[in-house]
Amino acid sequence: MSSYTVRLELDVDVMSQGDQDPEAAYDVERFAEVALDWLNGAARFLDADLVDELAATPRPLHDSAEDPEAPWGPPGGAVGRLSVHGQMGSGPRLRFRHRGASAAGWRWLAEQLRRPPVGVDLHMHRLGDGGFPESFIRLGIWSHPFGPGWLRLHQEIATGAMTPSAQASAVALLGEFADRIDPSYGQIGVDHPFGETTLEHCLPSAYGKNQPWRSIVESRQWLRGYTWVTVLAKEHVARLGGLQAIERGGAFYSVTGLSQGGAILQATQDFHEYGQERAEQVFRALAPVLRPGLPSPPSTTHGEPYLIVYEDASTAAGTA
Repeated sequence: MSSYTVRLELDVDVMSQGDQDPEAAYDVERFAEVALDWLNGAARFLDADLVDELAATPRPLHDSAEDPEAPWGPPGGAVGRLSVHGQMGSGPRLRFRHRGASAAGWRWLAEQLRRPPVGVDLHMHRLGDGGFPESFIRLGIWSHPFGPGWLRLHQEIATGAMTPSAQASAVALLGEFADRIDPSYGQIGVDHPFGETTLEHCLPSAYGKNQPWRSIVESRQWLRGYTWVTVLAKEHVARLGGLQAIERGGAFYSVTGLSQGGAILQATQDFHEYGQERAEQVFRALAPVLRPGLPSPPSTTHGEPYLIVYEDASTAAGTA
């Protein structure tokens, strides 16, 4: 089995009403609330004991500068880091800063979120008997000047870690937060460079039009992609004829409605059962709301599968 990263993602609008200036497009209160709720809330959902242990540790950082071969810490211990990348808004640009995921680190992050950063990452590791990581949790947020007012929430999961229990946890986490934030798009599927969906990765760039930081702006109109688990906005559900119509199509193992009208579509019970045949069924079911354009097979890959159909969704849907 090839090894690649699985990306859990939810996209949400956190913009000021009627303001499309990248420097001022964000509703700072909502940005900070959604970002902190995701980073801390999702971390607690996955391992509350680890979050509390790190919060009680004065400086839970690992520094490999002196000896990269040395253990990260004592056996059974924990390390965690909060990192901020870039900064929106006026004033000096913040390129990269980090703190340990201690109580002080979380207070520091809350202040950083008052001026929306481009990205924030949370890495938490439980150390094994030798003092090296035996498990990890990686959560993050990402924004971009070309997608003003939008925020991407994500988790990275190693393919080898996608056990049945981990799959159930990922689906439950996705559902918990999708029901809170009314996302425009969401997924649990293959990760590609810059957080592209498989569809975005294979569509022509079109001067950046099909890159995620631009396609996210149109994500309530067109789905950014489709994969093992796909989250639809209420607009997509309505255009597809409603939940019952989606269920009758038979392309999905489960169809779960969200409180604000969206839906979570799971293609197969097990992540590792999702293959090209089921991907084609999902494509046919979602073609009317998928981002149009003719995808092409990638010239190079890094071992990740490309479970999509190389047809223009608008043609398949009869809307071209």
